[in-house]
Amino acid sequence: MSIEWLFHTVCMTAFDGLTVMSKWWVEMGLVSTQNWLVGKYFISEKLPPCLRL
Repeated sequence: MSIEWLFHTVCMTAFDGLTVMSKWWVEMGLVSTQNWLVGKYFISEKLPPCLRL
């Protein structure tokens, strides 16, 4: 198992978790879809490349 593979797996797992949480937030009405898309864009700019959208 290479370090690159491990890093990629951790990144994808974290991304999947964020996606699931964001869908739950939108469904709960805590975040509007438009605000989430804008926020996701700004957040993705600050993340490492493997997490960018």
